[in-house]
Amino acid sequence: MTDAMTDATAEPHHPPLARKLAWIAGLAAATLIPGLLVAQLVGERQDRAATATAGIAGAWGPQQLVAGPSLLWSVADRNGSEPSHRLRLAPRSLDARVTIAPSTRRRGLFDATVYEATVTMSGAFELPDTVRSGLAASPAKALVAVTLPGTQGMRDDDRVEIAGAKLPWQSCAELLAEEAACRGEGEVLVAEVELGAAEPRKPVPFAVSLHLRGTTSLRLATTAKAATVRIAGLWPTPGFIGGELPTTAAVKDGGFTADWAINHLGRPQLQRVMSLGAADIRPPRRSASSWCRVRRCTG
Repeated sequence: MTDAMTDATAEPHHPPLARKLAWIAGLAAATLIPGLLVAQLVGERQDRAATATAGIAGAWGPQQLVAGPSLLWSVADRNGSEPSHRLRLAPRSLDARVTIAPSTRRRGLFDATVYEATVTMSGAFELPDTVRSGLAASPAKALVAVTLPGTQGMRDDDRVEIAGAKLPWQSCAELLAEEAACRGEGEVLVAEVELGAAEPRKPVPFAVSLHLRGTTSLRLATTAKAATVRIAGLWPTPGFIGGELPTTAAVKDGGFTADWAINHLGRPQLQRVMSLGAADIRPPRRSASSWCRVRRCTG
């Protein structure tokens, strides 16, 4: 009788610690392994989507970054101690208008958003006082310059209007033998203009037109002292990225309009190129099962 009561009141048997740890490890592996397999598959699909997007961009047009315009003005030291060189002048003021017409291109299972863009920019340059600076203007022509990753989509009627002349764009590398003047991240386009009659400290108005093709995003960069930008397009889910977010933005009727305004007092450094007016027009975020590259959108 006593032995039976002792067995009934004995503590229940517990598995050893090693067996518990083995159970925990097994549960962790059963949880992690499927997740790792899914993550590997998603990463593979995203890599393939990125490759397809890069292929479409190569055939249609890259992510466009319009840098400029700037004025390359030939000057020389009055004492003759320094050789002639080019000053790169930023606009005193700039107003840019961009209209984007997006569409979709497919490659296999994947697609990418592409666009055609019309870019018009107007403003004014201000020539420095060369007498006070100890410089002499060179008789060589000045150059209006912009830098682009690619020139896909440009037309014969794209022009620069400055000093009363309508000038065609030319490749800097073909026009000049000066490597420094043509240095840039992409293709540098220039238009020659004679500014011999322009007076220092007085505005020199200009107008620029460009037609471009690109993929997923478009940016404008400038060192203008004061700049305003408007980007509009028939796209219901735009993203806004870059160094400056829009001052105002509206999305309605399947399209969007965004405005930027900035001056040199709002910049940490005037000569630092700011990304002003940047629109991302990738498709909206989807689930991982759609194997679509996630839209990059900051801000």
